[in-house]
Amino acid sequence: MLINNADRKRAHLLFGDDGRLWGIDNALSFLPYPRQRTVLIDLGGEALPLQAADRVQSLASDRARRSALEAELARLLEADEVVAFGERLDALAAHPVFPVLDPWDGRPFEWW
Repeated sequence: MLINNADRKRAHLLFGDDGRLWGIDNALSFLPYPRQRTVLIDLGGEALPLQAADRVQSLASDRARRSALEAELARLLEADEVVAFGERLDALAAHPVFPVLDPWDGRPFEWW
């Protein structure tokens, strides 16, 4: 949600041998405008897990960490993408709930 990955489907997630979950990036991340994140459809309206919500809120309120992260992102992204990231961070920290997404927006998902 924070990086606004616009093409995250279950098929783009891999479990490592160590039990960690890996998301495969397809360069549709950090977009400055909202996009449908299909893997989150079933979670819409549910509260973030407490540990994740705490980490989001901690990052949002820690000026030094946030500034360092935004400075690093500014080296890699367009200015509007960094601003949009900060806005998503603030919004998620204030309301740590998965967004409610349209379950059908005209594109076939994972039918293959």
